[in-house]
Amino acid sequence: MDSIPRGSKCTGNLSPGCKSCHQGRSTVIFITGRCNATCFYCPVGMTRMFKNQAYANEKPINRIEELFEEIIMCKSKAASFTGGDPLLEHEKCHDYAQALKNKFGSDFYIHLYTPGREGSPEIFEKLSEVIDEIRFHPKNPDDVLKMQEAMKYDWNIGIEIPATPGIIKQNFFRNYVNDYAKSVQNYEKKFPFFNLNELEISERNFNKLFKRGFISDQDDNLIGISVEGSSDEALKIMDYIQTLYPFISVHFCPASQKDGIQLPNRLLHRAHSVMLPSDFVIKDWSGIGQSRGLLIRGVLRFKDNDYSKGNIENRLKKLKERLITQFEIPLDQISIDLKKQQLLTRADFLEEFADEIKNSFPNLIVGMVEEYPTDERLQTSFYSF
Repeated sequence: MDSIPRGSKCTGNLSPGCKSCHQGRSTVIFITGRCNATCFYCPVGMTRMFKNQAYANEKPINRIEELFEEIIMCKSKAASFTGGDPLLEHEKCHDYAQALKNKFGSDFYIHLYTPGREGSPEIFEKLSEVIDEIRFHPKNPDDVLKMQEAMKYDWNIGIEIPATPGIIKQNFFRNYVNDYAKSVQNYEKKFPFFNLNELEISERNFNKLFKRGFISDQDDNLIGISVEGSSDEALKIMDYIQTLYPFISVHFCPASQKDGIQLPNRLLHRAHSVMLPSDFVIKDWSGIGQSRGLLIRGVLRFKDNDYSKGNIENRLKKLKERLITQFEIPLDQISIDLKKQQLLTRADFLEEFADEIKNSFPNLIVGMVEEYPTDERLQTSFYSF
Protein backbone atom coordinates (compact mmCIF):
# COMPACT_ATOMS: atom_id res chain seq x y z
CA MET A 1 0.00 0.00 0.00
CA ASP A 2 1.65 3.22 -1.16
CA SER A 3 1.52 6.23 1.15
CA ILE A 4 0.99 9.73 -0.17
CA PRO A 5 1.49 12.94 1.89
CA ARG A 6 -1.05 13.84 4.60
CA GLY A 7 -2.39 10.34 5.19
CA SER A 8 -3.63 9.60 1.68
CA LYS A 9 -3.12 5.97 0.70
CA CYS A 10 -3.31 4.13 -2.58
CA THR A 11 -3.05 0.54 -3.76
CA GLY A 12 -1.81 0.59 -7.32
CA ASN A 13 -1.71 3.97 -9.03
CA LEU A 14 -3.62 7.21 -8.68
CA SER A 15 -6.04 8.09 -11.44
CA PRO A 16 -4.80 10.91 -13.70
CA GLY A 17 -7.49 13.18 -12.26
CA CYS A 18 -6.29 12.58 -8.70
CA LYS A 19 -2.68 13.30 -9.63
CA SER A 20 -3.64 16.75 -10.92
CA CYS A 21 -5.64 17.49 -7.75
CA HIS A 22 -2.74 16.52 -5.47
CA GLN A 23 -0.52 18.97 -7.32
CA GLY A 24 -3.07 21.77 -7.09
CA ARG A 25 -3.22 21.77 -10.88
CA SER A 26 -6.95 21.07 -11.27
CA THR A 27 -9.73 23.64 -11.40
CA VAL A 28 -12.98 22.54 -9.75
CA ILE A 29 -15.89 23.41 -12.04
CA PHE A 30 -19.21 23.29 -10.22
CA ILE A 31 -21.61 22.72 -13.12
CA THR A 32 -24.93 22.98 -11.29
CA GLY A 33 -26.47 22.60 -7.85
CA ARG A 34 -29.36 20.58 -9.28
CA CYS A 35 -29.43 16.93 -8.20
CA ASN A 36 -32.01 14.19 -7.66
CA ALA A 37 -29.87 11.81 -5.60
CA THR A 38 -30.82 13.16 -2.09
CA CYS A 39 -27.69 11.80 -0.36
CA PHE A 40 -27.97 12.35 3.39
CA TYR A 41 -24.26 13.21 3.65
CA CYS A 42 -24.22 15.75 0.80
CA PRO A 43 -21.91 18.61 1.88
CA VAL A 44 -22.99 21.15 -0.77
CA GLY A 45 -24.04 24.39 0.94
CA MET A 46 -27.42 26.06 0.46
CA THR A 47 -25.83 28.95 -1.42
CA ARG A 48 -25.18 26.49 -4.27
CA MET A 49 -27.56 23.57 -3.76
CA PHE A 50 -30.47 23.36 -6.23
CA LYS A 51 -29.29 26.55 -7.99
CA ASN A 52 -28.27 26.37 -11.62
CA GLN A 53 -25.19 28.58 -11.26
CA ALA A 54 -21.76 27.46 -12.39
CA TYR A 55 -18.55 28.16 -10.47
CA ALA A 56 -14.87 27.80 -11.26
CA ASN A 57 -13.25 27.12 -7.90
CA GLU A 58 -14.73 29.88 -5.72
CA LYS A 59 -15.69 32.19 -8.60
CA PRO A 60 -19.19 32.33 -10.16
CA ILE A 61 -18.96 32.08 -13.94
CA ASN A 62 -21.48 33.10 -16.57
CA ARG A 63 -19.24 33.19 -19.64
CA ILE A 64 -16.72 30.67 -20.91
CA GLU A 65 -14.10 33.42 -20.95
CA GLU A 66 -14.41 33.70 -17.15
CA LEU A 67 -13.66 29.99 -16.89
CA PHE A 68 -10.57 30.40 -19.06
CA GLU A 69 -9.36 33.27 -16.88
CA GLU A 70 -9.64 31.23 -13.68
CA ILE A 71 -7.82 28.25 -15.18
CA ILE A 72 -5.02 30.47 -16.45
CA MET A 73 -4.65 32.23 -13.08
CA CYS A 74 -4.49 28.88 -11.26
CA LYS A 75 -2.08 27.44 -13.85
CA SER A 76 -4.32 24.39 -14.05
CA LYS A 77 -3.58 21.44 -16.30
CA ALA A 78 -6.87 19.67 -15.60
CA ALA A 79 -10.44 20.21 -14.43
CA SER A 80 -13.13 18.34 -12.53
CA PHE A 81 -16.85 18.72 -13.26
CA THR A 82 -18.94 18.41 -10.13
CA GLY A 83 -22.22 19.49 -8.56
CA GLY A 84 -25.06 18.63 -7.86
CA ASP A 85 -25.26 16.18 -10.71
CA PRO A 86 -23.49 17.50 -13.82
CA LEU A 87 -25.45 15.09 -16.03
CA LEU A 88 -28.56 17.21 -15.45
CA GLU A 89 -26.67 19.84 -17.46
CA HIS A 90 -24.96 17.45 -19.85
CA GLU A 91 -25.02 19.91 -22.74
CA LYS A 92 -23.25 22.50 -20.60
CA CYS A 93 -20.71 19.81 -19.64
CA HIS A 94 -20.07 19.01 -23.28
CA ASP A 95 -19.77 22.65 -24.31
CA TYR A 96 -17.42 23.48 -21.43
CA ALA A 97 -15.26 20.40 -22.05
CA GLN A 98 -15.06 21.04 -25.78
CA ALA A 99 -14.11 24.67 -25.17
CA LEU A 100 -11.42 23.67 -22.67
CA LYS A 101 -9.92 21.13 -25.08
CA ASN A 102 -9.95 23.71 -27.88
CA LYS A 103 -8.34 26.35 -25.66
CA PHE A 104 -5.78 24.32 -23.71
CA GLY A 105 -5.23 21.29 -25.94
CA SER A 106 -6.28 17.65 -25.96
CA ASP A 107 -4.00 16.83 -23.00
CA PHE A 108 -6.07 19.04 -20.69
CA TYR A 109 -7.54 16.27 -18.53
CA ILE A 110 -11.21 16.45 -17.51
CA HIS A 111 -13.04 14.19 -15.09
CA LEU A 112 -16.70 14.27 -14.07
CA TYR A 113 -18.55 13.14 -10.92
CA THR A 114 -22.11 11.80 -11.08
CA PRO A 115 -24.55 9.44 -9.36
CA GLY A 116 -25.19 8.27 -12.92
CA ARG A 117 -28.96 8.03 -12.89
CA GLU A 118 -29.45 10.88 -15.36
CA GLY A 119 -27.21 9.23 -17.94
CA SER A 120 -28.20 7.55 -21.19
CA PRO A 121 -26.30 5.90 -24.05
CA GLU A 122 -26.62 9.11 -26.08
CA ILE A 123 -25.33 11.29 -23.23
CA PHE A 124 -22.44 8.96 -22.38
CA GLU A 125 -21.39 8.63 -26.00
CA LYS A 126 -21.35 12.38 -26.55
CA LEU A 127 -19.56 13.22 -23.30
CA SER A 128 -16.94 10.50 -23.76
CA GLU A 129 -15.73 12.35 -26.85
CA VAL A 130 -14.51 15.30 -24.75
CA ILE A 131 -14.28 14.01 -21.15
CA ASP A 132 -11.42 11.73 -20.14
CA GLU A 133 -12.71 10.20 -16.92
CA ILE A 134 -16.08 9.67 -15.24
CA ARG A 135 -16.57 8.78 -11.57
CA PHE A 136 -19.79 7.16 -10.45
CA HIS A 137 -21.40 7.36 -7.04
CA PRO A 138 -24.02 4.59 -7.26
CA LYS A 139 -26.90 4.54 -4.76
CA ASN A 140 -29.18 1.88 -6.24
CA PRO A 141 -29.09 -0.97 -8.80
CA ASP A 142 -30.27 1.33 -11.61
CA ASP A 143 -27.23 3.56 -11.06
CA VAL A 144 -25.01 0.49 -11.42
CA LEU A 145 -26.68 -0.35 -14.74
CA LYS A 146 -25.96 3.19 -15.95
CA MET A 147 -22.33 2.78 -14.93
CA GLN A 148 -22.10 -0.45 -16.92
CA GLU A 149 -23.65 1.30 -19.92
CA ALA A 150 -20.99 4.03 -19.74
CA MET A 151 -18.25 1.40 -19.97
CA LYS A 152 -19.04 0.91 -23.63
CA TYR A 153 -17.33 4.21 -24.42
CA ASP A 154 -13.74 5.36 -24.49
CA TRP A 155 -12.95 6.96 -21.13
CA ASN A 156 -11.60 5.94 -17.75
CA ILE A 157 -14.39 4.84 -15.42
CA GLY A 158 -14.17 4.59 -11.65
CA ILE A 159 -16.23 4.72 -8.48
CA GLU A 160 -15.92 7.46 -5.87
CA ILE A 161 -17.84 7.39 -2.58
CA PRO A 162 -17.49 8.66 0.99
CA ALA A 163 -16.19 6.06 3.42
CA THR A 164 -19.40 5.83 5.47
CA PRO A 165 -18.87 3.70 8.60
CA GLY A 166 -20.60 0.34 8.18
CA ILE A 167 -20.96 0.47 4.40
CA ILE A 168 -18.67 -2.52 3.86
CA LYS A 169 -21.28 -4.76 5.53
CA GLN A 170 -24.03 -3.74 3.10
CA ASN A 171 -24.94 -6.25 0.40
CA PHE A 172 -25.62 -3.48 -2.12
CA PHE A 173 -22.08 -2.16 -1.68
CA ARG A 174 -20.47 -5.57 -2.11
CA ASN A 175 -22.69 -6.34 -5.10
CA TYR A 176 -21.85 -3.17 -7.02
CA VAL A 177 -18.14 -3.55 -6.29
CA ASN A 178 -18.39 -7.06 -7.76
CA ASP A 179 -20.42 -5.83 -10.75
CA TYR A 180 -17.91 -3.05 -11.39
CA ALA A 181 -14.97 -5.45 -11.19
CA LYS A 182 -16.55 -7.84 -13.70
CA SER A 183 -17.53 -5.02 -16.04
CA VAL A 184 -14.13 -3.34 -16.19
CA GLN A 185 -12.54 -6.69 -16.98
CA ASN A 186 -15.03 -7.41 -19.76
CA TYR A 187 -14.67 -3.98 -21.35
CA GLU A 188 -10.90 -3.78 -20.74
CA LYS A 189 -11.01 -0.17 -19.68
CA LYS A 190 -7.75 1.74 -19.50
CA PHE A 191 -7.66 2.37 -15.76
CA PRO A 192 -10.05 0.80 -13.19
CA PHE A 193 -10.07 2.67 -9.88
CA PHE A 194 -12.06 3.10 -6.68
CA ASN A 195 -11.77 6.33 -4.68
CA LEU A 196 -12.76 6.73 -1.04
CA ASN A 197 -13.22 10.12 0.59
CA GLU A 198 -13.22 10.68 4.32
CA LEU A 199 -16.79 11.50 5.36
CA GLU A 200 -16.84 15.13 6.49
CA ILE A 201 -19.35 17.07 8.56
CA SER A 202 -20.70 20.29 7.06
CA GLU A 203 -23.33 22.85 8.02
CA ARG A 204 -25.76 21.20 5.62
CA ASN A 205 -25.35 17.55 6.57
CA PHE A 206 -24.54 17.50 10.29
CA ASN A 207 -28.15 17.08 11.50
CA LYS A 208 -28.73 14.12 9.18
CA LEU A 209 -25.43 12.52 10.13
CA PHE A 210 -26.03 12.83 13.87
CA LYS A 211 -29.57 11.46 13.55
CA ARG A 212 -28.04 8.34 12.00
CA GLY A 213 -25.69 7.93 14.94
CA PHE A 214 -22.53 9.30 13.36
CA ILE A 215 -20.33 11.44 15.60
CA SER A 216 -17.36 13.70 14.95
CA ASP A 217 -13.80 12.60 15.53
CA GLN A 218 -13.23 15.72 17.65
CA ASP A 219 -15.20 16.59 20.77
CA ASP A 220 -14.70 20.34 20.62
CA ASN A 221 -15.79 20.97 17.04
CA LEU A 222 -18.66 19.81 14.85
CA ILE A 223 -18.36 21.55 11.49
CA GLY A 224 -15.50 21.06 9.04
CA ILE A 225 -14.16 17.86 10.55
CA SER A 226 -14.64 14.17 9.89
CA VAL A 227 -16.97 11.45 11.06
CA GLU A 228 -15.47 9.08 13.59
CA GLY A 229 -14.65 5.73 12.04
CA SER A 230 -14.60 6.94 8.43
CA SER A 231 -10.86 6.53 7.94
CA ASP A 232 -10.94 3.07 9.56
CA GLU A 233 -13.79 2.07 7.24
CA ALA A 234 -11.77 3.26 4.25
CA LEU A 235 -8.85 1.02 5.19
CA LYS A 236 -11.20 -1.97 5.56
CA ILE A 237 -12.62 -1.30 2.10
CA MET A 238 -9.13 -0.99 0.64
CA ASP A 239 -8.16 -4.38 2.08
CA TYR A 240 -11.43 -5.92 0.86
CA ILE A 241 -11.03 -4.73 -2.73
CA GLN A 242 -7.30 -5.41 -2.88
CA THR A 243 -7.87 -9.00 -1.72
CA LEU A 244 -10.69 -9.81 -4.16
CA TYR A 245 -9.90 -7.51 -7.08
CA PRO A 246 -6.18 -6.61 -7.03
CA PHE A 247 -6.36 -5.14 -10.55
CA ILE A 248 -8.45 -2.22 -9.20
CA SER A 249 -6.46 0.71 -7.80
CA VAL A 250 -8.00 1.96 -4.56
CA HIS A 251 -7.28 5.44 -3.23
CA PHE A 252 -8.26 6.83 0.17
CA CYS A 253 -8.29 10.65 0.26
CA PRO A 254 -8.65 11.99 3.83
CA ALA A 255 -9.85 15.47 4.72
CA SER A 256 -6.28 16.44 5.64
CA GLN A 257 -5.21 15.72 2.05
CA LYS A 258 -7.85 18.01 0.58
CA ASP A 259 -7.42 20.84 3.11
CA GLY A 260 -3.70 20.47 3.76
CA ILE A 261 -2.30 19.64 0.31
CA GLN A 262 -4.68 20.13 -2.61
CA LEU A 263 -6.22 23.48 -1.63
CA PRO A 264 -2.98 25.16 -0.48
CA ASN A 265 -1.17 24.03 -3.63
CA ARG A 266 -3.95 25.44 -5.82
CA LEU A 267 -3.98 28.68 -3.85
CA LEU A 268 -0.22 28.99 -4.23
CA HIS A 269 -0.48 28.80 -8.02
CA ARG A 270 -3.22 31.44 -8.05
CA ALA A 271 -1.39 33.68 -5.59
CA HIS A 272 1.57 34.00 -7.93
CA SER A 273 -0.80 35.07 -10.70
CA VAL A 274 -2.70 37.76 -8.78
CA MET A 275 -0.06 39.08 -6.35
CA LEU A 276 0.88 42.74 -6.41
CA PRO A 277 4.54 43.86 -6.29
CA SER A 278 3.95 44.81 -2.64
CA ASP A 279 2.50 41.42 -1.65
CA PHE A 280 4.22 38.52 0.07
CA VAL A 281 3.07 34.96 -0.66
CA ILE A 282 3.22 32.34 2.09
CA LYS A 283 5.06 29.44 0.44
CA ASP A 284 5.94 27.31 3.44
CA TRP A 285 3.71 24.89 5.32
CA SER A 286 2.06 26.15 8.50
CA GLY A 287 0.08 23.85 10.79
CA ILE A 288 -1.64 21.41 8.42
CA GLY A 289 -0.97 23.71 5.51
CA GLN A 290 -3.89 26.12 5.40
CA SER A 291 -1.63 29.21 5.40
CA ARG A 292 0.28 28.08 2.32
CA GLY A 293 -0.76 30.14 -0.69
CA LEU A 294 -2.22 33.07 1.27
CA LEU A 295 -1.23 36.67 0.57
CA ILE A 296 0.27 38.94 3.22
CA ARG A 297 -0.60 42.59 2.60
CA GLY A 298 0.01 45.82 4.43
CA VAL A 299 -3.21 47.84 4.68
CA LEU A 300 -4.14 51.43 5.47
CA ARG A 301 -7.78 52.15 6.28
CA PHE A 302 -9.71 55.17 7.48
CA LYS A 303 -10.96 54.85 11.06
CA ASP A 304 -14.09 56.91 10.69
CA ASN A 305 -15.84 54.82 8.01
CA ASP A 306 -17.57 58.07 7.10
CA TYR A 307 -17.17 58.40 3.38
CA SER A 308 -19.70 61.21 3.10
CA LYS A 309 -16.77 63.58 3.68
CA GLY A 310 -15.72 62.91 0.14
CA ASN A 311 -15.55 60.30 -2.52
CA ILE A 312 -13.57 57.36 -1.14
CA GLU A 313 -11.51 57.05 -4.29
CA ASN A 314 -10.46 60.69 -4.06
CA ARG A 315 -9.62 60.31 -0.37
CA LEU A 316 -7.47 57.28 -1.07
CA LYS A 317 -5.74 59.01 -3.99
CA LYS A 318 -4.81 61.98 -1.81
CA LEU A 319 -3.61 59.71 0.98
CA LYS A 320 -1.53 57.69 -1.45
CA GLU A 321 0.12 60.84 -2.85
CA ARG A 322 0.98 62.15 0.62
CA LEU A 323 2.46 58.81 1.72
CA ILE A 324 4.55 58.55 -1.46
CA THR A 325 5.90 62.05 -0.90
CA GLN A 326 6.51 61.79 2.85
CA PHE A 327 7.92 58.25 2.97
CA GLU A 328 9.38 57.97 -0.54
CA ILE A 329 7.37 54.84 -1.32
CA PRO A 330 8.05 53.48 -4.84
CA LEU A 331 5.01 53.84 -7.08
CA ASP A 332 4.73 50.10 -7.65
CA GLN A 333 4.71 49.41 -3.90
CA ILE A 334 1.45 51.14 -3.02
CA SER A 335 -1.97 50.82 -4.66
CA ILE A 336 -5.63 51.70 -4.17
CA ASP A 337 -7.97 48.83 -3.30
CA LEU A 338 -11.46 50.17 -4.02
CA LYS A 339 -13.12 46.81 -3.38
CA LYS A 340 -12.13 46.97 0.29
CA GLN A 341 -11.74 50.76 0.47
CA GLN A 342 -8.11 50.81 1.56
CA LEU A 343 -4.53 51.25 0.42
CA LEU A 344 -2.24 48.28 -0.04
CA THR A 345 1.52 48.35 0.46
CA ARG A 346 4.33 46.27 1.89
CA ALA A 347 3.60 44.86 5.33
CA ASP A 348 7.23 45.11 6.46
CA PHE A 349 7.28 48.80 5.54
CA LEU A 350 4.15 49.51 7.58
CA GLU A 351 5.51 47.59 10.55
CA GLU A 352 8.70 49.67 10.50
CA PHE A 353 7.01 53.06 10.08
CA ALA A 354 3.66 52.40 11.81
CA ASP A 355 4.16 54.90 14.65
CA GLU A 356 5.35 57.65 12.34
CA ILE A 357 2.45 57.07 9.95
CA LYS A 358 -0.13 57.11 12.75
CA ASN A 359 1.35 60.31 14.17
CA SER A 360 1.09 61.99 10.78
CA PHE A 361 -2.30 60.47 9.95
CA PRO A 362 -4.19 59.83 13.22
CA ASN A 363 -7.35 58.86 11.32
CA LEU A 364 -5.71 55.74 9.88
CA ILE A 365 -5.75 52.09 10.86
CA VAL A 366 -2.35 50.59 10.03
CA GLY A 367 -1.90 46.84 9.88
CA MET A 368 -1.33 43.62 8.01
CA VAL A 369 -3.82 41.09 6.64
CA GLU A 370 -3.63 37.52 5.46
CA GLU A 371 -6.14 36.79 2.72
CA TYR A 372 -6.99 34.18 0.13
CA PRO A 373 -5.82 34.91 -3.43
CA THR A 374 -9.32 34.06 -4.67
CA ASP A 375 -11.95 36.18 -6.36
CA GLU A 376 -13.76 37.04 -3.09
CA ARG A 377 -10.43 37.60 -1.24
CA LEU A 378 -11.51 36.15 2.09
CA GLN A 379 -9.50 37.73 4.92
CA THR A 380 -8.34 35.18 7.50
CA SER A 381 -6.55 37.49 9.93
CA PHE A 382 -5.69 41.12 10.69
CA TYR A 383 -2.74 42.33 12.74
CA SER A 384 -2.66 45.94 13.90
CA PHE A 385 0.66 47.78 13.97
